[in-house]
Amino acid sequence: MSIESLKMAIVDGDDETAKAVTEELVKAGTAPLDVMKSAVQPALTEVSDKLVSGEMFISDLILTGEAAKACINLITPLLEKAGGGKYLGKVVLGVVEGDTHDIGKDIVKAMLIGAGFDVVDLETNVLPSRFIEAIKKHNPQIVGASAYTSASAHEIPKLNQALIEANVRDRIKLLIGGASVYRDDVPTYGADDFGYDALEAVQVAKRMVRGA
Repeated sequence: MSIESLKMAIVDGDDETAKAVTEELVKAGTAPLDVMKSAVQPALTEVSDKLVSGEMFISDLILTGEAAKACINLITPLLEKAGGGKYLGKVVLGVVEGDTHDIGKDIVKAMLIGAGFDVVDLETNVLPSRFIEAIKKHNPQIVGASAYTSASAHEIPKLNQALIEANVRDRIKLLIGGASVYRDDVPTYGADDFGYDALEAVQVAKRMVRGA
């Protein structure tokens, strides 16, 4: 079993094989972060590209998401252990109101944990009021907001305005991302920065806490 085998299983949407290969890789001593970087993230990127080109369809993406989850569910607890001892900061993470797509968010969460961040996961379809409550309760340095659809992406500037009106916006850095969010949206949406994928999101988060 290899990293490439896992990547292929995720692309093919084979959740049983993805789980089995992940278990074998873990037993063989493969670093959890390497699994995320070299298999899960590239697999999702490949499927997204094929979706755009018409080689794959939404139904394929759903199956790929389930296969990726099978891997992520095994890897995340290991990343939590690996991240222990090098605490970098706290992130409140959620998918904005009206959006229930969580695969990208889950990958970012796993990667942030592996890098040493404490992540408060608000899951999906998160109202601005819940982000505000989490900021007040957990006092994070960063809020990560993602959107998969173009319709839900327009909830991000609404979230930013809600944070301003609640007088908590200046307490955090707003990091945005997702399939329908782009780098050029940062100033328009009132965000502080953007992560193209999970790898970049982690690097941006590290810069944010260093500059805090």
